[in-house]
Amino acid sequence: MNQIDTVLIVDDDPIARAIYQSHLTNAGVRSVQEAASGREAVQMLAQMPGGPQLLILDLNMPEMDGIEMLKHLHHIGYAGRLVIGSASHRANQQSALKLAEIYGLNLIGFISKPLTKRKLDEALPSPQEQPMGQLTG
Repeated sequence: MNQIDTVLIVDDDPIARAIYQSHLTNAGVRSVQEAASGREAVQMLAQMPGGPQLLILDLNMPEMDGIEMLKHLHHIGYAGRLVIGSASHRANQQSALKLAEIYGLNLIGFISKPLTKRKLDEALPSPQEQPMGQLTG
């Protein structure tokens, strides 16, 4: 089984981070870390050998947005699982999903905001689950 023990949430919205954090902690994830921006995430990733097993990424953030973060993940060879969460327009969402595919990132889900328990349950694997194969809208 591919267990998820470490998660990095990259989202500038403190409420979204708190919702993700609560959901993941309740699901039994041992280590959930948070970054409020892409730049902060880059610094954290540099100090996480192997990176987190799951990274949750918001697309719309100041300084370094999710698109730039996808490029960085590709550049560093991030091999963990990736979930994108966004309230952006459908065209922006589709562009991000396509870019993640082009970069060969292990995209396992998409969560359209606002966040709900159902959306989180569908897009985020529990710590004991195998990677999910479909995207959630």
